[in-house]
Amino acid sequence: MNESMNSWDTPISSILHLANPEVHFLGGHLHLVLEDLDTTEKWKLEVRDVIGYRFTQHFGMKRLANTFIITESAWISALHQEPMFIPGQLDGVRHYLIATTYEDFEVLTKEEPSISKNRGVQATHWK
Repeated sequence: MNESMNSWDTPISSILHLANPEVHFLGGHLHLVLEDLDTTEKWKLEVRDVIGYRFTQHFGMKRLANTFIITESAWISALHQEPMFIPGQLDGVRHYLIATTYEDFEVLTKEEPSISKNRGVQATHWK
């Protein structure tokens, strides 16, 4: 299967040095605090109803943008082959990738993640 990536236009798409200092997973919801290392501005990314997530190393390679939707996802395809899932449970799942300076964050969800400025709210208090 040939995966392809499409740009996903978000407020953090063009930040040159984006870091991921915090990750919180609570009750099926994932919250990340991302930081623009040049301005120290912080962003929060919230994903509801997470099917799966992972971090992958890219060894210092820089992408042209920071946020993508992966189409024809090998990860989703592999999950469809697993006998443990109820048929139809993965229908409508999308594969998102957020590239940071040090690693890539990938998430599977049916709902588009939300990204907004973190206005001093601590990730552990997000509901």
